[in-house]
This record gives sequence, C-alpha cells and structure tokens, in this order.
Amino acid sequence: MQWTLNRRFYEWLLFTTAYTLSKSLDYVSSLNETGSGPNGASGETDIAQNPFNLRAEHGPSIFDARHRWVMRRVLELPFMKNAAGVAKTLLAGWQINGIANFSSAHHSRCMTA
Repeated sequence: MQWTLNRRFYEWLLFTTAYTLSKSLDYVSSLNETGSGPNGASGETDIAQNPFNLRAEHGPSIFDARHRWVMRRVLELPFMKNAAGVAKTLLAGWQINGIANFSSAHHSRCMTA
C-alpha cells in the first residue's frame, strides 16, 4: 500500500510526503551476505540450518522495511529569474532540495538449531 501527498504552498515551495506499507518474505536473502564468514552482518549465519530443507529459512527478507515514510521539499531560488543571457543561463533556476527517509528496522528471523 502506498499513498502520496503533494502540496505547493507558494510558486517557489513544494512539499511531498509518501508512506509505504509493505512486507517482503523470502528463503535465502540472509544466506551468503558476507561471503564465507561464519556470522553475517545482522548476526545471522550465512549457511542454512538444514541445506536439504530451505523452507525452514522462510521469513522476512533482510531488506524488509514494513513502514517507510519519505518527505521531500523543493525550494526554488527566486534570484536571477529575470536576468538575460549568460547570467540567466548560469544563475537562474537553482533549487534547494531536501529528502528525509524514515523506515522501520527489519525483524530478525527466528533461527533454531
């Protein structure tokens, strides 16, 4: 699910916000994430519990972000709008942009021995 809101407050100021609700499940995204080392970056081993039963590895992906909220603002700089020639080419149309991204942490898999 995703929703997005755009709002222009003035000719030169725009805000956008978006929220995404998602879920990603898989069998092997945590396997081999660090090469041949015994422990992965997220504290998980990079070998299957049982290589003959990969269904035991089913769970949230390591890139699963259940909730994600992104905010963006665009501030169009008003100077040199009415300039001409080279000055307009070099100095007109500049913007200041900002993006903030918030997402929930991924949930660890329950590993059993």
